[in-house]
Amino acid sequence: MLDVVIKGGNLVDGLGGKPQLGDVGIKDGIIVEVGGGLPARPVKRLTRPAPA
Repeated sequence: MLDVVIKGGNLVDGLGGKPQLGDVGIKDGIIVEVGGGLPARPVKRLTRPAPA
């Protein structure tokens, strides 16, 4: 089980490409999953607020 899932974040690869929307899964302070639609049920879930 993941400790934290950040849903709908802007993922940047650091190579100059366009940011992609995606999710990040964190366990014991380490990023262990990156992608869309992470199915895990985290202890804490963070969701990006919708643009105004």
